[in-house]
Amino acid sequence: MQIVIDIDEDDYKRIQDTSDVFNSLTSRTYSAIRNGTPLPKGHGRLIDADELKRIIQGNDVLNMTGFNVRICDINATPTIIEADTESEG
Repeated sequence: MQIVIDIDEDDYKRIQDTSDVFNSLTSRTYSAIRNGTPLPKGHGRLIDADELKRIIQGNDVLNMTGFNVRICDINATPTIIEADTESEG
């Protein structure tokens, strides 16, 4: 299972510095967090690219040279993670 969590930066740094000592739930959780990929500050909303492809194909915007993406197609794609608005202007 993959999840995205919001965690305090100081807590994240402390977890990065904690070694696995026991095979406990806490130890495995720390390991999962340590091996996770932090999202960059200021990222836009994250969408399901496969769903966007389905929407585009369903709207018949494919052509011989590639495909065109319409703004309404992007807006219609389900949001997986909201934009980091705290860091956006």
